[in-house]
Amino acid sequence: NGYGIQIGDTVGFAVKNIYFDYNWHYGCTDGAHINGPARDGVIENLFGTTNDDMVSLTPVDEQHAEVTFGEISNVEIRGVTAKNGYSGVRLLSCGNYSIKHIKISGVYGDYRHNAVLLGHHYARPEDTRNLFDDIVIEDVHASKSHTPLTGDCFTLWEDGAIETLPIIWLFNDINITNLTIKNVYRVEDVKTDTSLIKIEKEVAIDRLVLDNIYQNFNMPIIRKIAVQLSFLSRSKPQGLYLYPIIP
Repeated sequence: NGYGIQIGDTVGFAVKNIYFDYNWHYGCTDGAHINGPARDGVIENLFGTTNDDMVSLTPVDEQHAEVTFGEISNVEIRGVTAKNGYSGVRLLSCGNYSIKHIKISGVYGDYRHNAVLLGHHYARPEDTRNLFDDIVIEDVHASKSHTPLTGDCFTLWEDGAIETLPIIWLFNDINITNLTIKNVYRVEDVKTDTSLIKIEKEVAIDRLVLDNIYQNFNMPIIRKIAVQLSFLSRSKPQGLYLYPIIP
């Protein structure tokens, strides 16, 4: 098991024009996996199939996979396309290091798990809530895959993924300031109970903008949402801004 590309302790990096053709028989196989400290990078035009995240920004890894650790900032991710993918882009804070100034644009294809997810990974027992700041997610044209893996594949985390996991997911003890999600389109021929956007109740957000969110069948666009806007004691929350949503 391993990552297709792993980069850490870097300033000014680019990962471009890569096609992944993993066979689903091995787990923990990210495509492009970036460890901190890392800043001023571009990841673009990634295609194909991986059996974990196609792109992962992870300040601190689990010990068996760790190369370096530190803050990740100023990274643009654009043009991620998967066919029956695991997940598209994951921002995974941990080790008390932040993820800041990230733009994700152009996520396409279908995914068994998520197209985009932000969360906290407790790789160390001393970990605490982490900060995401200035995150933009835009131009997401993604859907849920309806093709489960067969029994001869690596299926440890597949149980219920297609049926329950949202396309965009924020979860697991994170603080976010300045989050924009816009131009999100979901068109599916098969109706499921999965949300388009799900924000778990343990996620705290200060300044959230949702703009131009669309899906084509009759179910709630945003479900089970519990957004706390006042987690930063040093600043007054600016409010939750909801722009027109097309049902």
